[in-house]
Order: sequence, then C-alpha cells, then structure tokens
Amino acid sequence: MRNLDNEFASVGELDEFIRRNSGIEFIDAMFPDMCGIIRGKRLTLGHARQLFSKGLQIPGSMLLLSVTGSCLDPLGRGVSDGDPDVLIRPIGGSLRVVPWGDRPRAQVQVGLLDETGGINAFDPRQILAQVAGRFDELGARPVVACELEFCLIDSDISTAGTPRRPVLQSAAKRHSNTQLMSLSYIDDFGAFVEEVTSVCRDFSLPLTAINAEYGGDQFEMNLHHVEDAVLSADHAISLKQIVQGVAAGQGMRATFMAKPYDDKAGSGMHWHISMLNADGNNVFDDAEHEGSGVLEHAVAGVLDTMPEAMAFVAPNINSYKRFQPKTFVPMTRSWGYNNRSVAIRIPGGCSEDRRIEYRLPGSDANPYLALAALLAGIHHGMTGRLTPPKPIEGRGCENPDHDLPLKLYDALSVLRSASVLPDYLGHEYCSVYAECKRLEMEDFFAGLSAKEFRWYLRPDF
Repeated sequence: MRNLDNEFASVGELDEFIRRNSGIEFIDAMFPDMCGIIRGKRLTLGHARQLFSKGLQIPGSMLLLSVTGSCLDPLGRGVSDGDPDVLIRPIGGSLRVVPWGDRPRAQVQVGLLDETGGINAFDPRQILAQVAGRFDELGARPVVACELEFCLIDSDISTAGTPRRPVLQSAAKRHSNTQLMSLSYIDDFGAFVEEVTSVCRDFSLPLTAINAEYGGDQFEMNLHHVEDAVLSADHAISLKQIVQGVAAGQGMRATFMAKPYDDKAGSGMHWHISMLNADGNNVFDDAEHEGSGVLEHAVAGVLDTMPEAMAFVAPNINSYKRFQPKTFVPMTRSWGYNNRSVAIRIPGGCSEDRRIEYRLPGSDANPYLALAALLAGIHHGMTGRLTPPKPIEGRGCENPDHDLPLKLYDALSVLRSASVLPDYLGHEYCSVYAECKRLEMEDFFAGLSAKEFRWYLRPDF
C-alpha cells in the first residue's frame, strides 16, 4: 500500500527552490476540492517555511465545498461539527514558479491529513492513492494517461450570461463554424498553444498532442502515459490550471464545462489505462487484436460499476446535457474495439500497447475521483474474474441505456445504494459526496430562472 508520508517535501527542497528563483514573494499552497476546484492559501515565504517544516492547519470543510464554494454542511460536516482543522503538507516535486499573475509567486500542491496526522478520507488525491494501492496485492501497476477537452470563450460573457467564441489571435474576427482537427484553427490561437506548451514543459507535464475539436473553439490536449495513477491525475489537474491561467493572461477564458453550447459537442475527459505485471509486461496484451482475458475482466468490472460511478464522472447538472445521441458520447454500458461510440473503447495499434480508453467522464469531473472510480471498477473485475457482454459493433451511442443513470438525481440515488464503489472510495466519503451534490442540486433549483418566466408568465396560463 502506498505511504503518502514519503511524498512530502522537506524544508531543504524549499530552500533550494528559493535559491534558484530569487524574487519570489509568495507561495500558493493548493489542493483540489470535491468538485476539482483549486483551493488553498497564499503564503509569505516565512509562513511557507512552516508549511514545509511541520505543516499548516486549514478548515476540513474546504474539501467538501459545493461547486459555488458554499459549505452546505453535508451530513453534519462543516458547520454542525464545528469545522475542525486538518493538516496540509507539501507534495514533493510539486513546487513551481507561476508564470501568470501580477507579482512573482510560486505554487506547491499539498496533501491533506486528518487531525492526528493520518490519512484524510476526504482528500480526493489520497482516495485515488488508496484505490491505486489495491493493485499491489495483484502484482499489477496501472499505466495511465489523460486526454482533456475544453473550450476557449470570450472573456466578456454576453448580456444573456451565455458563452461566445473569442476573437481570434490571428485576425480581428471570430470563428463561424467548426473544423475538426484543423491545423489552421490551432494556428489561429498560436500564441495560446505555444504558451501552454511552454508552461507544461516548465511544470514537467508530458503534453504530447493538441487537436482542434467539435464544439465551438474547442481543443483537446493529450498527456503521455505514466506508471503512476496519482501522478497522472496530478498532470490532469495541473493542465486544467495551466490552460485557464494562460487563457486569462491572453484576454480569454477557458472552460471545462461539460456542455457550454446547446448546439455543439460537449467536452470530455478520456482516460487510457494499461496494466503492467512485476516483469513490466502489459497483462492486457495477448499478442492478438482482442486483448487478454485480464483485459476482459477489467472491462466487465468497469461496466458493472458504471452506474455507481456516474455521480463522479458526471458530477453536475450540466454534465448530463453532454449525453446526446450521435455525438460520440457514450449513453450505454458498452464496449468495443476501435469504436468511439462506446463507453469503453479498446484502441487499435500494437498489441503490446493494448489498453482501455474510458470515454464516459466529462471534462468537468474531478480527475482524482473519476480515475479512482475507473480503477475501482478495473480492480473489481480483475479480482472477481468478471465476464463482459459481447463487444458492440457499429453505433453504440444512439439509444440510452435504462440501467445507466443519465440525470444527476438518478446518479446520486444509485450512489447512495451502491454496493461496490464505497468499498474502494470509502463508505463515508460516498455518502457525504452524494449528500453534498444533492444539496447543491437543490440550491440550483431554488431560484427562479429566465426560462420559467418565458414559459409561465403568460396571460393565458
């Protein structure tokens, strides 16, 4: 089992960083909350030394905030329990200079411990680490890579509060259509792409490819696989931050909202996973096109837990508007070979690279929780030696699967009665997560909307 204590940075790492980067005034101690939103503290260098030497205290409720940043007191946590402090400590190797902002500063990712210094059951990063550690008992090691989609939008939201495409960096106009995988679209935002690439290099993020996608000024950025599931999720959350920071610095916004436009494709978060044994061989490979029996067990486990995982991979009301027919967004518990219409795609290519591509999550998902749910399903299938149904050939994204909850309230109901994922992600965490999202959903529907006035404010009603 992974010991996160070994991952914390020392004061020596801080001193060496300051020596190499004179002029730094502040260091942001940052972490992702339940919704994947970056939270933290901005520290002076003197206070940062305390962080690196013995850690700092922050309110434990910071891990349980809603998407609007509210503390909703889910199951009595955050207000009713007095909001006890937890301990934060810096993750080794995560100290970086921040290239955006008005004043020189750095940032470091922190891990959260409970009040006794033990594992914090509400830290998404540690939840993922605990799930990934379950593969040690199998003598296996996940190899993981993430693909993230997002949209560039105008920094000024329209008067209706809706997004619109930004003015091109290459010309004083906006795109009027979509050109899938157009290199000229990438050139139109060349300064943005170049700066993201440069910052990724400085942050040691293994960015490999950039595509123009379907939805408005939508792009996909691919990260290279690593033999560390937690590190792969670190890469994903860092890429989100870099994209948003660079976009803001260039007079735009970047959104990872799952469905920002009614008439355009939504944005996904695709995970690629293979599995190595102790000898470094891919156990999903059988030297044939189909893959090994272990791969089939893994697929079956993910399919079996998919309904329970929906609340993590599609965490918001907007997430479910991405699930529409004929958009290459999976709407069924399905798998297939080299088929982008299914939830679990087995890509083609060399047999030694045989892997699973999980296409269900939206780009608004918390990377740690989405990946934890996926790995839990894989482990469940491998240990139970589950057998999947026949793979789908042809279209697999037209008719919704009634066993797959495609509304948030249904997904939360399934999670509350889940029988598998709580054993991996934690029974208490799954309960608190479901309650927090339920309260958040109630808050969403509490106010009057513009649509209500358009529909019901009529003299004949």
